[in-house]
Amino acid sequence: MLIDASTCAGCDACTMACKYQNATPSGMYWCKVLKGEYGEYPNSGQTVLPIA
Repeated sequence: MLIDASTCAGCDACTMACKYQNATPSGMYWCKVLKGEYGEYPNSGQTVLPIA
């Protein structure tokens, strides 16, 4: 699966599409979106990284 990380919004749609397409068992995900926070208020933000 090819994912453009610069356009990732962290919605997990790729995770659900991968799960549906591959019919993986309950609780098993081949594609994940890692989410994290950085900085301290007021200079903080969130980052997302799709892992396929």
